[in-house]
Amino acid sequence: MDWVDGVHADSQDKSLLWLSGAAGAGKTAIGRRICEMSAEKRTLLASFFFSSKDERRNHSGTLFATLVYQLSFHFPTIRQAVSHALDLDPFLFTRSLKTQFLSLVIEPLLAAYRHEPRQQERRLIVIDGLDECADSKSQLKILDAFNNVLTSTPSPICVLLCSRPENEIMNHFSSHKTGKVTLKLFLGDEYGPSEDIKKFLLDSFDDIRKGHILKHLLPNGWPKEEHVDEIVKTSSGQFIYAAITVRYVEDSHYQPHERLKVIVNLQNPIKDSPFAQLDALYTHILSTGRYYKRNPDILAFLIIYRYGPSSGIIEQIIGMEPGEVEVAHSHLGSIVRRHEGRVELLHKSFADFMFNSKRSKALYRNRLETHAWHMLRILQIFSSK
Repeated sequence: MDWVDGVHADSQDKSLLWLSGAAGAGKTAIGRRICEMSAEKRTLLASFFFSSKDERRNHSGTLFATLVYQLSFHFPTIRQAVSHALDLDPFLFTRSLKTQFLSLVIEPLLAAYRHEPRQQERRLIVIDGLDECADSKSQLKILDAFNNVLTSTPSPICVLLCSRPENEIMNHFSSHKTGKVTLKLFLGDEYGPSEDIKKFLLDSFDDIRKGHILKHLLPNGWPKEEHVDEIVKTSSGQFIYAAITVRYVEDSHYQPHERLKVIVNLQNPIKDSPFAQLDALYTHILSTGRYYKRNPDILAFLIIYRYGPSSGIIEQIIGMEPGEVEVAHSHLGSIVRRHEGRVELLHKSFADFMFNSKRSKALYRNRLETHAWHMLRILQIFSSK
């Protein structure tokens, strides 16, 4: 919000902020909250939340039409400017995204500012889930449109863009061309997510103690501190795990303390899975990319071995061509990251998913059998040499 308001001198000229993080880190929640806070301060211009599962919101075709529609409510004079632009070019919504952004957003807004000089404070546009735009080429076209227009046309617009650190998007923001107008913010451990997650859990469990229909059955001292700490540890800094845990525990049809036992592995779930939503997310991530059929075998190395072997060794063991494992990792930026030359998992809870046949289903790998298979393949490779 300080960036939106232009509080700090060193970020006043940065009109694009890229908020990135792993799947479930809380990017969309933050994007929505920033929208709410900006709307309260009347600095929000418009927002667009991509969704891979919604055919209306998994492509770029309606992006700028949606932004213009929202803009017209804040500045009624924009309607006239947009109508004039469409009269001059009836096919404007089929032009390049850069042309649409410039002709339908920037120029009408600047014209409106000339008529309403009192409203010339910084205004915000929020774009969330860019990585969920189905066409990766469109993702880059959107980024180029924002970067080119914001760099070449001074305006009081700032854009908050939230996405996972997918390969193409990371490459774009690594380019020297984006540095002039871009701030980068990664939701990592340096922001103390574990403390926030613990506070969230404690507040949520307190609400359950006070408001659950079966609260009178809760034992004294529930929940135990070590159980809360275990959930925080398993969350690995990702709010999605904690949020799903709370939703599972607070179900009014069950006793909360019994449900919490399931979470901390004190007993097995009888009917349903406590992590159905998280499992669906993991399944979706593993089912994408060029080498999606090999993703479980590739990721098994990161789970079984503390220090995973190199990509070249993995390729030899599981029979892939040189370079294919690195390409596969590039499609898994939501759950893995490269750090100091190594690839590591972002989610500790992923191992629980992968080695549980009821949760991962077709993606399931048996830990002991996988380990034995690796050893056998190594023996075969050495024998052949």
